[in-house]
Amino acid sequence: MCGSSPLPLSLSLCIPELRQANEFSNADKFILQQAELKKHPQPSEQDLGSLKNWHYSHQNKTINSAESLYLSSAHDLLSVVPKEKTPLRKLLEQNSLFIAHSFWHQRKKPVLPHYDKDLNVITYISDKRIDNFVAVVIVVVGMVMLIAPMWVLEFLDSEVKKLGAITAFILGFFALVSYAISARPFKVLTAIAA
Repeated sequence: MCGSSPLPLSLSLCIPELRQANEFSNADKFILQQAELKKHPQPSEQDLGSLKNWHYSHQNKTINSAESLYLSSAHDLLSVVPKEKTPLRKLLEQNSLFIAHSFWHQRKKPVLPHYDKDLNVITYISDKRIDNFVAVVIVVVGMVMLIAPMWVLEFLDSEVKKLGAITAFILGFFALVSYAISARPFKVLTAIAA
């Protein structure tokens, strides 16, 4: 049956309705596709800088000059495989001396494509090492922030001073935890309350 007609009709009479239904389905597919793309974050400035540096290292050679114009439309780019980094890691990676240290470099480098084999300027950083270092820093600072107040309270006489010390450590702990990890504020408050 086609439309609201109770009688079976030939397929040729239903083709316009089928086309219209297919157009709606394509529009729906497009909307779903766009919604899925919006879930991906935009690339970081560091990632964009690396891409620009790669193009520069290859003398901006492209098959077509319009091929590299995507770098000028940064707001349209997205990270296909995003790597969420803690604010502490982002801070550490801004320091060029931190990143340049050989301890963070990958020991085994991946096989490079033929057009990159002559370039000796590519540095591969071990995400696992940096993430482990950041985790150790967070744990050590957290332990200090949990143990230090007990020792400070032991040597304070006045109740007001003790209350001030507790307040200062809670605020400091909140600031450090909220800056060190990628968590929502209510999760940070839950961690502090515990």
